[in-house]
Amino acid sequence: MKKVILLNLALPMIHFSYGQLSGIKTIPGDYSTISDAVSDLNTAGVGAGGVTFNVAAGYAESITSSILLTATGTSANPVVFQKSGSGANPVITRSDAGNLATSILGDHGDAVIMIKGSDYVTFNGIDVAATNEGIEYGY
Repeated sequence: MKKVILLNLALPMIHFSYGQLSGIKTIPGDYSTISDAVSDLNTAGVGAGGVTFNVAAGYAESITSSILLTATGTSANPVVFQKSGSGANPVITRSDAGNLATSILGDHGDAVIMIKGSDYVTFNGIDVAATNEGIEYGY
């Protein structure tokens, strides 16, 4: 009985420690989109040494709702999204009108990328755009 209890306590820790993202990932490559990478990052968390997402120069992604980043890094385990290669900066374009109001105190409005409760996150050379005036923020 003691072995079963110990095993049940150890399994979640094994999944947590090996499931975290670390090292260098490519977009496209390891992930088809930045949205997919952020979704996985939010689920798995940041592993030892942090994680760097190299986004190919000239990459373009179109979205219809915010990319919400909730995973957090630390000074030793940062999260970095950066342009990789020469050429045009990667761009994420939000194409819907949005639905979050900024007219009420405390409302945050719409964004292309929302960073909520995250620390030690860097976006370097990644452009954001919107095709509708209803989107109030890039990041």
